[in-house]
Amino acid sequence: PATAQDATLRMGGSVERVSASGDYDAAVFARRLGHVSALARDADGTIFAADRDGGRIFRIQDRRQDGTADITQALPQQFDRPTGLAVAGDTLFVADQGGLWRVQPGGGTPTLIAPFANSGSTGDAHPLTWISPTALLLGLSRTDGTARLLEIDTASGRATLREETRGQIIGFASLARTDGEEAEFPRPWILLRRDNKTLFGSTLAAARDVGVDAQAVWIDEANGRANMALPDGVYMTLATFAGLKDKGTPIVSGFRGVARPGVMLSDARGLFVADQAGGRLWRVTPKPAPSQNVPPAENNPLESQIATDVNDDGAQRPELMRGSGIERASTIGRGSTMPQASTLPEADQPRAASDPNE
Repeated sequence: PATAQDATLRMGGSVERVSASGDYDAAVFARRLGHVSALARDADGTIFAADRDGGRIFRIQDRRQDGTADITQALPQQFDRPTGLAVAGDTLFVADQGGLWRVQPGGGTPTLIAPFANSGSTGDAHPLTWISPTALLLGLSRTDGTARLLEIDTASGRATLREETRGQIIGFASLARTDGEEAEFPRPWILLRRDNKTLFGSTLAAARDVGVDAQAVWIDEANGRANMALPDGVYMTLATFAGLKDKGTPIVSGFRGVARPGVMLSDARGLFVADQAGGRLWRVTPKPAPSQNVPPAENNPLESQIATDVNDDGAQRPELMRGSGIERASTIGRGSTMPQASTLPEADQPRAASDPNE
């Protein structure tokens, strides 16, 4: 594809070139984030990034609002290979190998609300997403080769099994929810890996093979399109599950060597794509439309006709898949045996905060 901007990555002495397609601009938003395994954003636009290998959580802010982070600060708490993040108000939830933690980013000791000691977790991935104001959906991949969708009550830590299947849950994707009293929590879509295939769907049972080695997925609220992070870049598709390789349109490409696009999130500032091993967070934005001197509608018959033909709701979003909702698949198997936080043995009590520099 035609490229309009090139950016250079220097990794291990080699030079890697990352390019944005002709419709987009790309620039590094933040650096030195370690192995980026999860992203989350609060209502003020602060981004939190998990460093899986270093056990750190970074707070990333763009106070100047110029498109580049001017604060990248590690939180005082330390975790054991964190791979899941979620934010609610001034509270951060972190999933690591030990369990699900409630954290105050400003400091203090994390509280373990749902330990993974008896869950059989592999510790490889624990994606999180909100499904109600008081409940998170956790993707738990187990050592016996199964994957579970668990609903976690954020107040009590109680875990309820929603679905179970073979494979590993890589991540979730959903349209951005609206913060506030009338917050809506759309049904999340699930990215699953099984038998060296990547599957995507509204439920575990309905997930279908997308035919590519996707690392992460994000859904554009503006057009309903699923965007897949492939090993060499981010591709946009209608997610019809037919000919994904041919129908994908590159957004950014050129990730080579150890550079790999991974977790993604978006807001009014653009799409944020993590180079998961290179420790960088890229910001991708559509190019501004060129200014044109167009006569007013009353003097331009063509423009008037276009305005008449377009519905008030705009273009219809493509349907990703048909499938039963996650909320109707809550009778698969028995409930999780994950103990509640109130009955934790001594060894699983909340850990003390530690200095990430030690």
